[in-house]
Formats: sequence, C-alpha cells, structure tokens
Amino acid sequence: MKINLNFAKRFSADFIYSIAGIVLFNVVLQFAVYPTLEVKLGTEAFGDVLTLLSVISILASSFGGAANYSRLLACSRQETVNGDYNIFLTVCSVISVVCGVVSLFIFKAFSPLMLVFFSVLMISSVFRYYADVPFRMQFDSKLYFYYYLVLSAGYIAGLIFFHGKITWALGFAIAETAPLVYVGIKTDVFHFPVFKKGEFFKENTKAMFSLSAANLLSALVLNTDRLFINISLGSELVTVFYVATLLGKTIALVGTPLNSILIGYMTKMKITKKLIVIVGAVSLGVCLVGAGSCLIGSEILVPLLYPSVYDAARPLFFLGNLGQIFFFVSNTLIIFVMYLSGEKMSLYVSIFHIILYAVLVIPAGLLFGIQGIMVSLLIINAIKFLAILFLAYIKAE
Repeated sequence: MKINLNFAKRFSADFIYSIAGIVLFNVVLQFAVYPTLEVKLGTEAFGDVLTLLSVISILASSFGGAANYSRLLACSRQETVNGDYNIFLTVCSVISVVCGVVSLFIFKAFSPLMLVFFSVLMISSVFRYYADVPFRMQFDSKLYFYYYLVLSAGYIAGLIFFHGKITWALGFAIAETAPLVYVGIKTDVFHFPVFKKGEFFKENTKAMFSLSAANLLSALVLNTDRLFINISLGSELVTVFYVATLLGKTIALVGTPLNSILIGYMTKMKITKKLIVIVGAVSLGVCLVGAGSCLIGSEILVPLLYPSVYDAARPLFFLGNLGQIFFFVSNTLIIFVMYLSGEKMSLYVSIFHIILYAVLVIPAGLLFGIQGIMVSLLIINAIKFLAILFLAYIKAE
C-alpha cells in the first residue's frame, strides 16, 4: 500500500507542475497575446494570422513532437544520443521553412521582412516542441514548469511587436526562441558535438519519421479547419471558429503534459482491460463535463475578450468545444495504443481519422457552412476516441 501511495504522490506532483506550466503558457497565449492581436489587427487580419500560425503548428508539432515522443520511448529501451535528434530536426526545419514560404505566397503575406521573421519563427517552433525532452526524461517536472514559464515570459516580452501585419511574427519568434536558450543553458541537448550520430541512428530516424507522419495527419485534422475555412468561407470566419472553440482547446491542452507523464510511468504499470475501461469512462466524463464548463466559461469570457465576434460564435460554443476536447483526449489515449502496439499503430489511427475528415467535414462545410464543420468535427473526433479505446482494450492483458 505504501508503494501505491508513493506512486500516487509522485504522479500527482509531476502532473500538477506540468499542468501549471501548460496552463500558464495558454493563459498568456489565449487571454493576452491573441486578444491583443485581434484588437490591433482587426477580425479579418487576425484570421489571416491564425491561418499562418496553423501552418507553423502543423509542421512544428508534427516534427518536433515526433522527436520528443520518440526519444522518450527510446530512452526506456536504450541510450539515446543528442545528434540523432538534432540531425532529424535540422532536416525537418529546412522542409518546414520551404512549406512556410509557400504558405506566405498562398495567403498573400509575403514580403522580405516577413520571410525572415516567419522562417526564424518556424525553425524555433520546430525545436521548441522537442526541447523540453531532457526534463521529461529526467522526470524533472519543476524544470519542465520553468521551461514554460520562460516561454510565457517570452510571449509577454513579444507583445511590444504585436501591432503590425509583419512584426507580429518577430514577437512570436522571440517568444519561441527564449525557451531554447534556457534549455541550452540548463542541459547539454544542443551542446557540441551537436550532430554526432548514435549507435541506433537509423532505428531512431525511422521511428521519428513514422511518428511524424502520424502527427502530421493528426495536426492537419486539427489545423486544416482554419485553412479550409479561410479558403472556402473567408478569414473572418476563421476568427469566429477560433473564438467558438477557444476554451475547449485551452482546457484540453492539459493532455500534453499528461502524455509525457504517462510515457514515463507506463513502463512501470500493468496495462489491463479493466484499466482501459476505467480510463475510457473517466475520459468520457471529462469530455462532457469539460464541454459544459467551456460553455459557461465562453459565455463569461468571450464577450470580454472578443466582443466583436461574440454573437457569431455563441451558437457554436458547446458543439465546438466538445469536438475539440474529444480530439485532445483522444491524443492522450493514443499513448496507450503506441505503448501496446508500437508507433506505427498511431499512424494507422491518424490515416483513419483524416479519411473520416475528408469524407464528412469537407462536404459538410461546403454544404452547411461553419455549423456543418462543427457538427462533423464532433462526430469524427468521437469516432476516433472510441476507436482508440477499442484498440487499447483488445491489446491489453
């Protein structure tokens, strides 16, 4: 009983510190940075910024997140070497910058200054999604909290640049670079020899590309909404969509630190069918209670933060937030599937999800507008949630 109690205390402490860091970052981002941008730039221009940020999020979270999770999984099996991951991230950064430049032309935002700022932002974001990995490997939740504290401070400092259609990217670049400097000081992740390969370089690279593909598909589903809405319905409705799902995305992001904790502790746990049933029931309750809370919170906060789009976003609060919470909870539960069935199964789940997106969400958006997008997103995210629980259940002991 003593062991279980100690385990619970350690898990709770790690979770609280991790949650605190993520919550702090998202409070700064969602309630200080984005509202300031919307006021400074206006609803339409803010929608264009959100669209460009979606491009960064798709690429940075896919590649940086893949390197992060891959190293966490690999370190439980073998010694990992910094160079394996730095090489991968450098190659992916080049790919990301090229895609970013293309997006600037597509959304008519290209200029020499924007090219520079946007490229720096893209590269720093790719590495930022990876760079907290030493704190996760060491189970040092305090340093993990400080990492996000530095990131939050960077965004507050960057607020002085959030007054123009170009300089906002400079502010974001400064913010995303700040935690990399912190990691460089506190750890040896980016120390020389930066690109020294390890014994398992090929195996690690394959695993990272496999996870990147899965993450890319998942991130596309998460962020394509903004791209699709911008192209088909206009940039103003991108802002409406963002505001309608604001609290769902913010609250659900607690799944990010939970993922890292689960990976660390999962090697010490026995994954049983009973555990999966309990986790599934609790997760469903979290989704429903979370959506109800988001509905109440949106009615209070959105009129204060985004008064110009409150009336348009209000009918979408419950459906939009419930769909987002299902999506993020599913991304937490996929850790069980990855642990029980390997990283490739995550790719198969993502392929299944994006097929559902193409079949349901795009036609619904074209036929019924933003309301159709919200309903169909809820449906496919709920299906993904159930599919992940089923796959975990059949593989559990």
